[in-house]
Amino acid sequence: MKKIVLSAVVLVLGSVALRAAPAEKPKSALDSIKVYFQHLKQGLTESAVQGDYQRGRHTAVAAVRGAPQADARADADKPVMSQPAQTRRQKAEAAERREFEGAVDLVAEGIKLKSAAKVDAGIAALQAFEKAHPKSLRLGEVREAEGKAQQLKALLPSEAVLPTPSSSSGSGASGN
Repeated sequence: MKKIVLSAVVLVLGSVALRAAPAEKPKSALDSIKVYFQHLKQGLTESAVQGDYQRGRHTAVAAVRGAPQADARADADKPVMSQPAQTRRQKAEAAERREFEGAVDLVAEGIKLKSAAKVDAGIAALQAFEKAHPKSLRLGEVREAEGKAQQLKALLPSEAVLPTPSSSSGSGASGN
């Protein structure tokens, strides 16, 4: 009986340890911001692919028999644009997504290279997006990404603020 109870306790403790192991949290604020931008980039990429699939699925054809229509606009032989307002909106949303994705790419590249200049370029691109698209549905995401990029800029090491690949001495002036 003691062996059964002891093995049950070992099993329970072992399963708790196994559950806790995969849920690793980022070790520092820099790591958590890096993970945030990786997930944001992945989400933007996935939404673009899903949008293509959604557009391809919704097609329907209906045939109606009846008296011929006298209206010239209803001529079946003339090509007609289907839902032009919806098409324009989809193109505008896709352009906004690409612009936002470009700004996120700049910040992600700044993280990868530990370059404050790239992060600054990403922040500038996010601010330009905010000014260019004040009524965008992505404005909340843009503001959050801009805040994270500002935090990232503050966390970058001083050596990475002004990289000098030709010399290792700190001859450049830092603005921090």
